[in-house]
Amino acid sequence: MTVFARSDTSILGRWWWTVDRWTLTAVGALIAFGIIMALAASPAVA
Repeated sequence: MTVFARSDTSILGRWWWTVDRWTLTAVGALIAFGIIMALAASPAVA
C-alpha cells in the first residue's frame, strides 16, 4: 500500500508517482553509506 493514491493531484503526490524509486533508493543508500564512512573515519571526539 502506498502513501499517495494514484488520483492524488498534489505536487508531492504527482512527484511520488513520477519519480524513479530505484534511483531514489540508491541515492539514499549512498548518502547513508557516506555518512557511516565519514563517522567511522573521523577521529573520536570525546
